[in-house]
Amino acid sequence: MDTKFFSDDDFTVDTAATIITNSQSQTLHKAVSKDSSIELLTATGQFYVMDVDDKYIVRFPKKATLKDGKSQSLEDLRLESTITTGISPYVSKTKISAVSVVDGEFPFAVHEKIKGNKLTKKDFQDLTDEQRSLFARDLAVFFAELHAVPLGKVILPDRKDLNLDNKAEAQQTLDKYGISLNNKANKQQDLVCCHNDIHAGNIGVDLSKPNILQGVFDFGMCGVTERSCDFYKVFDFDKNLCKEVIEEYNKISSQKVDIHDVEDKYLSWCAINIQMTGDKYPQIVSDMETKLKDYKQYKSLDARLNNVRAKLGTNTTSSTPRKPQNSYTDINNLRMYRNAKQNG
Repeated sequence: MDTKFFSDDDFTVDTAATIITNSQSQTLHKAVSKDSSIELLTATGQFYVMDVDDKYIVRFPKKATLKDGKSQSLEDLRLESTITTGISPYVSKTKISAVSVVDGEFPFAVHEKIKGNKLTKKDFQDLTDEQRSLFARDLAVFFAELHAVPLGKVILPDRKDLNLDNKAEAQQTLDKYGISLNNKANKQQDLVCCHNDIHAGNIGVDLSKPNILQGVFDFGMCGVTERSCDFYKVFDFDKNLCKEVIEEYNKISSQKVDIHDVEDKYLSWCAINIQMTGDKYPQIVSDMETKLKDYKQYKSLDARLNNVRAKLGTNTTSSTPRKPQNSYTDINNLRMYRNAKQNG
C-alpha cells in the first residue's frame, strides 16, 4: 500500500474522521465510533491536528512537508513516539502523553489529550503566592524525573546543537548590547535527558486546581543535552519563577543547577537568534533585543535589591535571622521592577 499525505486541496474533516474511525490503533480501539466527535483544531504548520472526543489528539502530516518523496514530519512523529514511549516509565509524577504512529494509506500520530490551557503571563501574574510556589515545585519535579531517565536504557537523540555552548561567538553579538556572559558559570555540564522546549505553549494548566500544572507535551525536541537547557525558556517566561524552580530542583536533585549557567544559555539563545535572522526577519531581531534590554534592567534591579538586602542583614539587631521575602510578595521589588521597565 502506497503511503499518501493530505494537501489543502484534498483534505476534509469527514475523510480524516473516517480514517481515524476505521483505524486499528490500539490507543483508539473501542474509544472511537461513528458517533465520536472529531473536529479540526488547526491546519497551519506541518500537520492537520484533530481533536477526538476531547480525549485524543491526532496529527496527519502534510504533503507539503515531503522531501525526496519522504515526509520529515512523519519521521519526526516516529521519533517522538520512540522518545515518549521510552521515557514514560520514568516520569510518573507529571502527566505526559506517549505518542503512537498509526501506519496506513494515510499515516497519522495519536496521543491522549492533556487537559488544560496555555498559561499566559497575565494568568501567571494573577496567581496567588501559594499557586506560584506549587507551580514552581511541579516544574522542578518534572525536570528532576526527566533528567534522571537512564540514558543507557532509552533511545534518545543527541541534541548537542541545542547546548548553546559557543560562548565566544555569542559574546561577539552580546558585546554590541553591552552584555557579558557570566564568568561564574560552571565549566562543562553533565548530559541528561531534557525536554528542551518548555514554554507556556507546551504545558497544560488548570487555574482552578491547587497544583495548576496538568501535564507536559510536545517532546519533538527531547534528547540528550546539558542539564541547564531545560531552564532558560522558563527564565524567559519569568525570571523569578525560574529562580524558584531551580531552588526547588536543587532540593531534590543530586546534581545541582546554577542560575548563572541558565542565564548564559538564555543570553546565548538570544544572541544566536539575532545572528541567524539578521536583516531577513527584523521582528525576531527586535524581539530578541527587547529581551536583552529587559535582562539588563533585571540585572540592574537585582544588584540594587541585593545591596538593600545586604544592608538590612548587617544592620539588624535581632538574634533571629531575617527570613528572605518571597520574590512574588515583595511589593516594593515588583514596583521597582515595573518602574525600571517603564523608564527604560
